[in-house]
Amino acid sequence: MISVLILTFNEEANIQRCLDSVAWCDDILVVDSYSSDRTIEISRANGARIIQNTFVNFAEQRNFGLEFGQISNDWVLHLDADEVVTPELHAELFAAAGTNSYAAYRIASKLMFEGYWLKHSGMYPTYQVRFGRRDQLKFAQIGHGQREDLPASILGTLKQPLLHYSFSKGLEDWFSKHNRYSSAEAAEELRLQADSKLPLRQLFSNNSTSRRRALKILSAKLPFRPIFRFFYMYVLRLGLLDGRAGLRYCLMLSIYESLIALKLGELRRRSAPKQSPLPNSASAMRILLLNQFFHPDTAATGQLLTDLARELVARGHKVVAICGGSEYGALDHTSPPPVTIVRCRCLPFSRSKLGRATSYVGYLLAAAANSMRGPSPDVIVTLTTPPLLSLVGTLVKRLRGCRHFIWEMDLYPDVAVDLGLFKQESLLTKAIGSLADYSRLNSDGIIALGDDMRDRLISRGIPPGRIQVVHNWADRSEIGPLPFSPTPLTIYYSGNLGLAHDTRTIQQAMLALASDQRIRFIFAGGGPRRNDLQKFCENHGLKQVQFRPYCDRNQLNQNLAEGHLGLVTQIPASVGSVVPSKVYGIMAAGRPVLYIGSNRATPAQIIERFNCGWRIEPGDSEGLVQLLTELSNKPDQIYAAGNSGRRAFVDNFDRRIGVARIAKILGSKDQSLPATV
Repeated sequence: MISVLILTFNEEANIQRCLDSVAWCDDILVVDSYSSDRTIEISRANGARIIQNTFVNFAEQRNFGLEFGQISNDWVLHLDADEVVTPELHAELFAAAGTNSYAAYRIASKLMFEGYWLKHSGMYPTYQVRFGRRDQLKFAQIGHGQREDLPASILGTLKQPLLHYSFSKGLEDWFSKHNRYSSAEAAEELRLQADSKLPLRQLFSNNSTSRRRALKILSAKLPFRPIFRFFYMYVLRLGLLDGRAGLRYCLMLSIYESLIALKLGELRRRSAPKQSPLPNSASAMRILLLNQFFHPDTAATGQLLTDLARELVARGHKVVAICGGSEYGALDHTSPPPVTIVRCRCLPFSRSKLGRATSYVGYLLAAAANSMRGPSPDVIVTLTTPPLLSLVGTLVKRLRGCRHFIWEMDLYPDVAVDLGLFKQESLLTKAIGSLADYSRLNSDGIIALGDDMRDRLISRGIPPGRIQVVHNWADRSEIGPLPFSPTPLTIYYSGNLGLAHDTRTIQQAMLALASDQRIRFIFAGGGPRRNDLQKFCENHGLKQVQFRPYCDRNQLNQNLAEGHLGLVTQIPASVGSVVPSKVYGIMAAGRPVLYIGSNRATPAQIIERFNCGWRIEPGDSEGLVQLLTELSNKPDQIYAAGNSGRRAFVDNFDRRIGVARIAKILGSKDQSLPATV
């Protein structure tokens, strides 16, 4: 009465369980795609007949079995090798075949993951037509799966489900399959979008195929699909009730959705007609700037964005900056730039993990809402405070038709992995990386802070032509060389001392130099590592070390001049995910750079190219002690390196040069600029 058709390809891990569940059947046909493992051997040992066909898609493979498999029974149950028929379903199948009430039947499946039935996040019950009369049930390929094309009036629904062991070959196999599936889904969505009108009537159709088609067209038009997919599955579909397995599965679906969105964007770009570049003589533009920090905050990202805003206004553009409150550190008491500043109402920035997370989320939501108000911008620029702020830029670009540029200050999620906050292979890291790369691949350009950051982006699959390197800067009108103070030799650190900064090397050097009155250290600023460093110095009675708060921007020149050497540190793991901006202020002040970090990093390359300081390998405290001891007796070397740094700064890293380069990238009028270093 019933035949069983099973699709296989290298299914030795699954096929025995599947065959055991249909041992009652007298006609089992395995349609194999030329497996290279023991699938055929196991199937024949269980009495199954075998035919082979090169796999094109699921629909063609099932139809091939129906046409050439010499099926002996009138009714056919279609299975995948990772599915199992329960005794209850077996009984219901025979009952349905005996009544002849319908030509085919829908069957739900229970998705099993990590030993659990995903009752909620598995979308139970989601039905597929898998059981039908041999002469009436045919399949058509839609996306990566097959669909029947039968009137709803001749389709029945069975109550008992299949068991679906989709993960029995491990997560690597699941991700590999869904990487292939995402290509088919992206191609199908591009085809559906040929009709730009949303078929609203089909959303309420009685035909499940029509409803799915309409939903695909709708979902393809939504920005942030991975986020929506996760929220829908984990919250609205109550995936959170499936426990840890539900969370992991919802994150995996979000990654899968990211792959579809990324590939759909790639297909759109390939099929889109070539557009002429924006002329250099572009007229005044409306430019929207997004970053949590802006004037009067003294956070490095806020100061740089403020500089850019002043330049854009000077060129005649209308600029709106959407930022948070002013709570990072000391305030800049200079006059604000003549732009419209929209301050989001959100929780203040905090250095605690929970406080920072809530502040970030509040700003993201408020920034997204404020970006939808007022006239549509021509250009939106997003920085990276908070992480994934670029998603707001992608949303605005999609809904308001503007161009979007990402100014990468820190590279996420790489920096979180480098600092040990995330695990490299965790689902959270993959989800954040997929979302960040989705924005990058759908942006109009990415600004990287150095060659090391550009290389990191390329390693993430970002096309090199989309990336432009523009170094950070300082302002020669604010910071200039002042006379060196007499002894002692002073090593000056200014700014945030965070998790990306090496402190152990300098700690050990300060211990070794504790009794040397010729050398002292000053740390001005804040950050999580600063408190640890201060406690270290107090515990060891280091009298030659001073700690000061952040200084105002108009006091920075005088403070930097106190040092004979400007200190910059960086842990090797963060090369490319972080590019220290302290280097440029030090060079502007005519002071040499003392860099503790990798030779692959941007500061090391600048020092080597312009002979403007010294580099110490992290952990080489003895080498650092030896260098400082020698320099305390050779001030001429310090003066020479400081002069070299100042000349290099004026020619390459002054504010006017950096902001002009970025303005040009955004489409502002061209100016004569030095070549990019």
